[in-house]
Amino acid sequence: MTKTFVRFIMRTYIPNKHSRNEVLMMTWLKKNTHITILLGACLLFASYLYITDPGDVNYAEIQIEHGDSLWSLAEQYRGKMSKEDWIKLVKSENELADIKIVAGKSLVIPVLSDQASPIKIIEIARNEQ
Repeated sequence: MTKTFVRFIMRTYIPNKHSRNEVLMMTWLKKNTHITILLGACLLFASYLYITDPGDVNYAEIQIEHGDSLWSLAEQYRGKMSKEDWIKLVKSENELADIKIVAGKSLVIPVLSDQASPIKIIEIARNEQ
Protein backbone atom coordinates (compact mmCIF):
# COMPACT_ATOMS: atom_id res chain seq x y z
CA MET A 1 0.00 0.00 0.00
CA THR A 2 1.17 3.42 -0.78
CA LYS A 3 1.07 6.44 1.53
CA THR A 4 -1.62 8.16 -0.50
CA PHE A 5 -3.91 5.17 -0.36
CA VAL A 6 -3.48 4.91 3.44
CA ARG A 7 -4.27 8.63 3.82
CA PHE A 8 -7.35 8.21 1.62
CA ILE A 9 -8.61 5.30 3.75
CA MET A 10 -7.96 7.17 7.01
CA ARG A 11 -9.84 10.25 5.80
CA THR A 12 -12.72 8.27 4.35
CA TYR A 13 -13.36 5.44 6.80
CA ILE A 14 -11.95 6.59 10.15
CA PRO A 15 -14.15 9.29 11.68
CA ASN A 16 -12.64 12.50 13.00
CA LYS A 17 -12.33 13.11 16.73
CA HIS A 18 -15.06 15.75 16.58
CA SER A 19 -18.27 15.60 14.66
CA ARG A 20 -19.42 18.54 12.58
CA ASN A 21 -22.08 19.48 15.17
CA GLU A 22 -19.46 19.59 17.94
CA VAL A 23 -17.24 21.84 15.85
CA LEU A 24 -20.17 24.17 15.11
CA MET A 25 -21.12 24.28 18.80
CA MET A 26 -17.56 25.10 19.87
CA THR A 27 -17.34 27.83 17.24
CA TRP A 28 -20.63 29.34 18.43
CA LEU A 29 -19.49 29.22 22.07
CA LYS A 30 -16.21 30.94 21.20
CA LYS A 31 -18.03 33.68 19.30
CA ASN A 32 -20.63 34.23 22.05
CA THR A 33 -18.58 34.11 25.23
CA HIS A 34 -20.85 36.57 27.05
CA ILE A 35 -23.84 34.24 26.61
CA THR A 36 -21.74 31.26 27.68
CA ILE A 37 -20.65 33.05 30.85
CA LEU A 38 -24.24 34.12 31.59
CA LEU A 39 -25.52 30.55 31.16
CA GLY A 40 -22.73 29.24 33.39
CA ALA A 41 -23.56 31.80 36.10
CA CYS A 42 -27.26 30.87 35.94
CA LEU A 43 -26.39 27.21 36.28
CA LEU A 44 -24.17 27.88 39.30
CA PHE A 45 -26.86 30.03 40.93
CA ALA A 46 -29.53 27.37 40.36
CA SER A 47 -27.21 24.74 41.83
CA TYR A 48 -26.59 26.91 44.89
CA LEU A 49 -30.33 27.38 45.43
CA TYR A 50 -30.96 23.65 45.07
CA ILE A 51 -28.22 22.71 47.52
CA THR A 52 -29.15 25.28 50.18
CA ASP A 53 -32.94 24.75 50.01
CA PRO A 54 -34.12 23.90 53.54
CA GLY A 55 -37.11 21.92 52.26
CA ASP A 56 -40.79 22.58 52.82
CA VAL A 57 -41.39 24.72 55.86
CA ASN A 58 -44.58 24.25 57.85
CA TYR A 59 -45.46 26.14 60.99
CA ALA A 60 -46.44 24.75 64.35
CA GLU A 61 -47.73 26.42 67.48
CA ILE A 62 -46.05 25.28 70.69
CA GLN A 63 -46.41 26.27 74.33
CA ILE A 64 -43.25 27.72 75.84
CA GLU A 65 -42.22 25.84 78.97
CA HIS A 66 -40.05 26.98 81.86
CA GLY A 67 -36.40 26.84 80.83
CA ASP A 68 -37.06 27.09 77.09
CA SER A 69 -35.08 29.56 75.01
CA LEU A 70 -34.99 30.23 71.30
CA TRP A 71 -31.59 28.53 71.21
CA SER A 72 -32.86 25.34 72.89
CA LEU A 73 -35.94 25.30 70.66
CA ALA A 74 -33.71 25.78 67.61
CA GLU A 75 -31.73 22.69 68.62
CA GLN A 76 -34.94 20.71 68.77
CA TYR A 77 -36.85 21.97 65.71
CA ARG A 78 -34.47 23.58 63.20
CA GLY A 79 -33.70 20.50 61.05
CA LYS A 80 -31.09 21.41 58.40
CA MET A 81 -31.56 25.15 58.89
CA SER A 82 -28.86 27.05 60.80
CA LYS A 83 -29.73 28.17 64.34
CA GLU A 84 -29.36 31.83 63.44
CA ASP A 85 -31.67 31.57 60.42
CA TRP A 86 -34.23 29.59 62.42
CA ILE A 87 -34.22 32.19 65.22
CA LYS A 88 -34.56 35.07 62.73
CA LEU A 89 -37.55 33.32 61.16
CA VAL A 90 -39.19 32.73 64.56
CA LYS A 91 -38.61 36.35 65.57
CA SER A 92 -40.18 37.64 62.36
CA GLU A 93 -43.16 35.25 62.50
CA ASN A 94 -43.93 36.15 66.12
CA GLU A 95 -42.95 39.82 65.83
CA LEU A 96 -40.42 39.53 68.65
CA ALA A 97 -38.14 42.50 69.31
CA ASP A 98 -35.45 40.35 70.97
CA ILE A 99 -34.80 36.70 71.80
CA LYS A 100 -36.56 36.72 75.18
CA ILE A 101 -39.58 34.43 75.41
CA VAL A 102 -41.99 33.91 78.32
CA ALA A 103 -43.09 30.53 79.74
CA GLY A 104 -46.79 29.81 79.30
CA LYS A 105 -47.18 31.77 76.07
CA SER A 106 -47.52 30.17 72.67
CA LEU A 107 -44.98 30.51 69.90
CA VAL A 108 -45.31 29.85 66.17
CA ILE A 109 -42.23 28.03 64.91
CA PRO A 110 -41.09 26.75 61.51
CA VAL A 111 -40.87 22.97 61.24
CA LEU A 112 -39.18 21.36 58.27
CA SER A 113 -41.06 18.57 56.48
CA ASP A 114 -38.27 16.02 57.02
CA GLN A 115 -38.47 16.49 60.79
CA ALA A 116 -39.22 13.34 62.77
CA SER A 117 -40.64 15.10 65.85
CA PRO A 118 -44.44 14.69 65.87
CA ILE A 119 -46.10 18.00 66.68
CA LYS A 120 -49.36 19.60 65.63
CA ILE A 121 -48.89 21.49 62.34
CA ILE A 122 -50.99 24.59 61.67
CA GLU A 123 -51.45 26.73 58.61
CA ILE A 124 -50.77 30.44 59.01
CA ALA A 125 -52.26 33.01 56.66
CA ARG A 126 -49.71 35.60 55.61
CA ASN A 127 -50.16 39.03 54.25
CA GLU A 128 -47.36 39.02 51.68
CA GLN A 129 -46.83 42.26 49.86
